[in-house]
Amino acid sequence: MNETMKKLFRINLILSAIVGVLAFSSFTFSSNRQEYPYLEPHPYWCNLFYYVEFMQPRILHSCPYGLCFDETWDTCDWPDLADHGDRECRHYYL
Repeated sequence: MNETMKKLFRINLILSAIVGVLAFSSFTFSSNRQEYPYLEPHPYWCNLFYYVEFMQPRILHSCPYGLCFDETWDTCDWPDLADHGDRECRHYYL
């Protein structure tokens, strides 16, 4: 493996680790929802969302490739049609 490939591999490994930490960290959200279970959007990645149940760890899910989580309908939709709430969604995919 030449030096360029080694450097690219290291950069890819570092970026993957950073994205993994961001995606799977336990963020604290303030939610107005009172009924469980519910879906909660990821704060940074528009294609990710959490399944939340009372007194259970949140489970991270992702939309199929090319789709974003829609907060109004709690479903995955095309980025131009999805409601992102007050999030600024520039990051669609990891």
